[in-house]
Amino acid sequence: MTTEKTAMASDSSRKVEELQLVNSTDKKLQCVAFGNALTLALAGDALAMFTVAYCLERGKGVELNAESASFWLIRSAMDDSSPPVALYRLATRHLEGSLDHSDADYGLKLLARAAKAGHVAARKRLMLECESPTWWPAARKAAFDVLSDLACAVAPNRYHVEAYLSFTRTYPASAIWDA
Repeated sequence: MTTEKTAMASDSSRKVEELQLVNSTDKKLQCVAFGNALTLALAGDALAMFTVAYCLERGKGVELNAESASFWLIRSAMDDSSPPVALYRLATRHLEGSLDHSDADYGLKLLARAAKAGHVAARKRLMLECESPTWWPAARKAAFDVLSDLACAVAPNRYHVEAYLSFTRTYPASAIWDA
């Protein structure tokens, strides 16, 4: 069983290294990496879907195509094993209204998922949205959920507990849920 886990970890790290080749300065390597990512994305790999979106958005190994980039980003974020960065990128697009079908509430939910998954920028953005006059009630509820989950973990990080206590002093739970 241990050798199976080691082999799976090795395959996973090799896949990540291959996908990172899209950032190579060599255009041929970018093209090959994009092709590999597209093959994995078509097979349902969420990280590869995000990589394809990244390539299409920035022209890494393929021509720029914002519409296809959005398609792959959405597909990546819909997966249960989606990378936190995909959730964060899609959340910011929803919150900024840069998608044809932008939905701020859905953006906040994605932002909360990314924050729970450990994406630091998502945590910061969620805290900033708590002060937004547009959707502060939903943002505060999402931030409360994220911080309470982190503080109530089996082995909570001391900083997560302090962040939760600070947040609940600033925004009392009764005010959040009554809003």
